[in-house]
Amino acid sequence: MVKNILTLSMVASLALFSVGCGGGGSDSNDNNNNNNQQQVDQTAPVITTASPIDAVEETNTTVNLTANEANVTFSIETPDTNNTPNYFSLATTTLTFQAPAYDPNGGNEYNVTVKAADAANNVGQKVLTFNVVEKTYEATVTPVPVGNKDLTRNADGTVTGPAGLLWTDNTDGDKTPRTYDAAKAYCEGLGEGWRMPQSSELINLIDFTKGDHNNANLLEDEFTNTLTDPATTVSWAETINGHNMMVNYIAGAGSLGDGVDHAVKCVKGEKAPAHTFVTENNITTDQATQLKWTSVGDPTDGNVRHAIDGDDAANYCANLAVDGGGWRLPNINELRSLINNNEVPAAIAPSGTTVIWSATEFTNAAANVPQNYVIDLTGDVVYVRSEQTDQTLFVTCVKEAN
Repeated sequence: MVKNILTLSMVASLALFSVGCGGGGSDSNDNNNNNNQQQVDQTAPVITTASPIDAVEETNTTVNLTANEANVTFSIETPDTNNTPNYFSLATTTLTFQAPAYDPNGGNEYNVTVKAADAANNVGQKVLTFNVVEKTYEATVTPVPVGNKDLTRNADGTVTGPAGLLWTDNTDGDKTPRTYDAAKAYCEGLGEGWRMPQSSELINLIDFTKGDHNNANLLEDEFTNTLTDPATTVSWAETINGHNMMVNYIAGAGSLGDGVDHAVKCVKGEKAPAHTFVTENNITTDQATQLKWTSVGDPTDGNVRHAIDGDDAANYCANLAVDGGGWRLPNINELRSLINNNEVPAAIAPSGTTVIWSATEFTNAAANVPQNYVIDLTGDVVYVRSEQTDQTLFVTCVKEAN
């Protein structure tokens, strides 16, 4: 009896072992199926193109789209095309943004959704941001030294002046006193491209070093037919802020029209673009002239500074140690280069700035007192005039950027 019990136990154990082995074979098949499922790609590609991207206004900016996987197909989704112009286009991996004009009031950020699909149809996406920035102009304008305008008299009686502008110098036309409207019509009637000049363009024709300003013609000598009588010592310039402007060739100053008929010099050529000013650490660089300017006052403490010219103003600039020193009081040509669109950058002339000194002397024998040229910011129009050097006025210092 004991033997039979042992035999039955051994058979039962073998049966259980057999069942266990069979179960083990089923688990192996399940693992193989799971491994096959895990080999299917379910991971979306990651777009690695950097954002945000600066784009210069009114130019095309191209970006090469990249991802962390090879052989992906890119596509884009633009904003609502019913209300927003489509500034984006895509050619394979090259994304092009056609930047609109810079908006000084804001709203210069443009977004596009980029998608990347791999061979397994996994799709990753990323929003790329393009920031529209203002155009900056290369150093196409060099600071013009006083008394060196590089003018050329042409055979037809015209004069080629700074920046390649062409000027009339006709005895009958230029010297005939006219109202502002008549002078403007006269210039435009000369033919395509002729126009009334800006006051800054006219002042750029003046040689501030010439003689007694009460009696001498300050225009460069190439203008031989101008100013033979008192009626032609003043010439019209383009309207600013509703004011008809004029330039006095004896005082060398631009000011408001006074209702009297004046002569006119007509000009042909593109108006200079407004300069681009970049301020960093209280020092402003004019990217057109490549001149550095201090704020009006000492940039180390931010105080608005007043000084008299001759000693205080010139010495203040010469002794200024910020940014490695090398500062000086600007001449009138350099100082008036700050006047763009009838204003001086606020970083250089903050609110409350009235009159700023230049280092250029104003020769006036009749006045019998030392005077220097200044720019005056007190009215609706920024203009050039002179001031006695014993006055307490503002000062800003200048030096070459390079």
